[in-house]
Amino acid sequence: MKTTKLTAEPARPATVEATALSAADVLRREQAYEQLRNDIIACVLRPGEALTEKQIGDRYQIKKATIRAALARLMQEGLVRSEPRRGYVVATLSLRDVNEIFDVRSLIEPEVFRAAASNMTERGLEDIRL
Repeated sequence: MKTTKLTAEPARPATVEATALSAADVLRREQAYEQLRNDIIACVLRPGEALTEKQIGDRYQIKKATIRAALARLMQEGLVRSEPRRGYVVATLSLRDVNEIFDVRSLIEPEVFRAAASNMTERGLEDIRL
């Protein structure tokens, strides 16, 4: 029985076009995620609202792969949940969630204001007083 030795060829470097395309895909996914997230936070997409890939694609003019990547990220953050035979649903906030948000904000905002005030000009302070 004759055996042949297999040798692996070294991997070819990615072409400039392939790299640019993947960078463009990453950018599109990030933009889709940001747009959906902003619309959820602003209640443009209301809590409990059903979302389908087709509806999202039509509304934001994005492709299914981009939609799925954005929705997966939103699900990880708890802003969207997947429901069998219904698609996706914008998550609802409980009273506990709202209280936690306000608790975190009350811890963070004073520090943010202090940092901003230390870098403020006299003109900036005048604008705030008005």
